[in-house]
Amino acid sequence: MNELRETSHQLPDGSWVALQLQCDALYSEWTCFWLTFIVGKIRPAWYRFFPEGTQPPEWKLMKPAKAVDKQTAPDDDLDEDPEDTARHNKGKFGAARKLSKGRYVFQCKVAAATTGDLELPNVEFEVRRGPHGAGWG
Repeated sequence: MNELRETSHQLPDGSWVALQLQCDALYSEWTCFWLTFIVGKIRPAWYRFFPEGTQPPEWKLMKPAKAVDKQTAPDDDLDEDPEDTARHNKGKFGAARKLSKGRYVFQCKVAAATTGDLELPNVEFEVRRGPHGAGWG
């Protein structure tokens, strides 16, 4: 998989969030899952992903973007200006995992004050090869 998928969703209270799935096996072994609060109150969000056709695991709390960045890249790899990074990561939460080849389902839910937790539409994706199989020839 070499893709970036993004969808926006309006919550019942008028808030907007963007859900993003990011993976490029040529450059990284990580698949990243992001949720950004664009308009409205920032609130807890959870995620889970699983191989297609299997039972979903328990929900896990999404981490602030800064924590995900530290997980996926050494500090010396992050060459952005700290102020630019902080601005870019405002309201952004996520998770990152190293996934084997296969088809997966990603699910995300957001705490909603009046309606309980709100599940966003599923994102189905495929990991075709890992970074070790990428490259020339």
